[in-house]
Amino acid sequence: MRSSALCQDVLINNSTKYDVQLVSEESVLAAIEAVEKPIEGRPMNKIDTRTIEDAVVNLPYIKSATAYKTIDKKVVVELEERKLIARLIDENGVSAFLDSEGFILPRRKALALRLPVVTGKFKLDTEKLVGGYSSAGTTSLESIYSYTRLIVESAFWKAQLQQTYIDSKGNFIATPQVGNHEIEFGSIEGMENKLKKLATFYEQGMNEARWNKYKTINLKYEDQIVCTKN
Repeated sequence: MRSSALCQDVLINNSTKYDVQLVSEESVLAAIEAVEKPIEGRPMNKIDTRTIEDAVVNLPYIKSATAYKTIDKKVVVELEERKLIARLIDENGVSAFLDSEGFILPRRKALALRLPVVTGKFKLDTEKLVGGYSSAGTTSLESIYSYTRLIVESAFWKAQLQQTYIDSKGNFIATPQVGNHEIEFGSIEGMENKLKKLATFYEQGMNEARWNKYKTINLKYEDQIVCTKN
């Protein structure tokens, strides 16, 4: 491409097909212009696509970005947003989103998303939260990520277990959408089997007339379910 060829346009292609768009085209363009300003009217051979990619990926809600130049003197940025799977509220009231890869993201109040909510005795890092950070290396957040992944894999659990609390010992206590009982899961250990046991209990031991019969359903103990009646 001739060095005198000038950039005519910047195109943003968002391949993500979620119900709510997390990142606006304006915010992506602003991130690009912060490192490559001005970009339109600039010689194409002076534009660094790697720098553009790094700038876009630094936006908290962007999972990946690929920038390239076209023969008709345009810069195209292909991006993919992160997939949000839960909302977190820590013991200090700090709120954040959790994505499908265990990334903690700052919450945007304008986003109206129906996601499972996890609250309780854990702490979010407010300094790291500004740009987003990985849950890896923080035991409580790793447990929340493991739990939430199991919940969102099932349409039933995602609808039924919308609210979960974690106590100071790391026990998961869910308040289901249907029924007046609480579900005491205990720790994250064996959570997949606990959910399977609960599903079997719901299928075989519960019906519409019995949804409100129990006060608690306890799955802490191996190979048994302990229920407390109202």
